[in-house]
Amino acid sequence: MPKINVNDVNINYEVYGDGDPLIFIPGIVSNIYEYKKILTPLSKHFKLIAVDNRGTGKSDKPKLPKYTIEMMADDVIGVMDNLKLEKVHVIGISMGGNVAISLYCRNPKRINSLILISTYAKRPETSKVEQSLKQVLKVPIFRGVGKHHQPLHIAKLQLAAISNFDYTDRLKNIKAPTLIIHGNRDKLVPYKYAENLHGGIKDSRLIKITGGHLFFFIKTTQFVNAISEFVHGLKQ
Repeated sequence: MPKINVNDVNINYEVYGDGDPLIFIPGIVSNIYEYKKILTPLSKHFKLIAVDNRGTGKSDKPKLPKYTIEMMADDVIGVMDNLKLEKVHVIGISMGGNVAISLYCRNPKRINSLILISTYAKRPETSKVEQSLKQVLKVPIFRGVGKHHQPLHIAKLQLAAISNFDYTDRLKNIKAPTLIIHGNRDKLVPYKYAENLHGGIKDSRLIKITGGHLFFFIKTTQFVNAISEFVHGLKQ
């Protein structure tokens, strides 16, 4: 399993398939191995580079005072540099969408397109959601199992990283083609946050799919087809 030392942290990644390079960034307390159900079909359309964020999966889990979304974005750039990928398409899920937005804002010339899934430009401000997420993070099985288990302190660091995320004022600077896909029954990140993204990113495309935060595990074919049609349509 390949790893790259980036910013003094060993970042794990895997490459699947062939075609246009597409970076895949997972959500909070999740790793690339939990997304096999969608990575496998996506790899039939792209050269898919799936990256474990610092603290998750097989990437290092440094006990730093804090993690930031910007740190994770820089980790992804380090992977791109090592693989000599000048420009890529990027897909980010939930927290991974935060990372994708930051990645573009910090390196706009390196991004061909953005695909933002179940995510937002500003952290949802609902105490109920916050408390629910904190309770979920305390349950070990929700932080992975076996060799992919994520310690509670890392989950807390990632939660802190997203707690102050607010790129609302930077959305107007996003010029890359952007596809937003969101479940209309999402309780962690309500659908209105997708609409806010759509309204802030000029010429972005918004697709509503019936389902919750992890709708893509149920509507996998619809999800993969939407991404493939979007990216390949950019060539026309």
